[in-house]
Amino acid sequence: GGTIPDTEIDGRRHSVWDLYVNFNTGRFNLLAEILGAELEDEKLTGGDTKPVTFTLIPSYYVTDDLELVARYSQIDADGSAGGDISRVFRRAPENGSALYEDIQAYYLGGNWYIRGNAFKLSAGYEWAKFEDNLTGNQGDAEVSGFRTRLQLLF
Repeated sequence: GGTIPDTEIDGRRHSVWDLYVNFNTGRFNLLAEILGAELEDEKLTGGDTKPVTFTLIPSYYVTDDLELVARYSQIDADGSAGGDISRVFRRAPENGSALYEDIQAYYLGGNWYIRGNAFKLSAGYEWAKFEDNLTGNQGDAEVSGFRTRLQLLF
């Protein structure tokens, strides 16, 4: 954690912190991360804000080449800028200029390690819920879709 000088705007100071844990035992892995900030005078209604986000990713290797993965992510913008649907959920439709304070996302899928991490195929289904619009009259929203990714490192 720390205060980043490049984020000082008009004398306001911003600080960030992060806690990351990765636990492995046998074929099971659990990754957890919490990231937060303290932003002076950045709340849309005025005042300081403390946004925080949390991610939890359990995974299990069924075989040496096949891994099942789940993910839960949560964002609480605490009245600051909030999350835009198309920026938080890749390839989602734009919802005007809506910025949401509370976002929850779920993912269930797997990885096929064709040649280790250098060549792998990931596929799964993701669903996200956006609540408490901070900037307009659009209501809550839900977005879902299938995700695939082919990774080739060379």
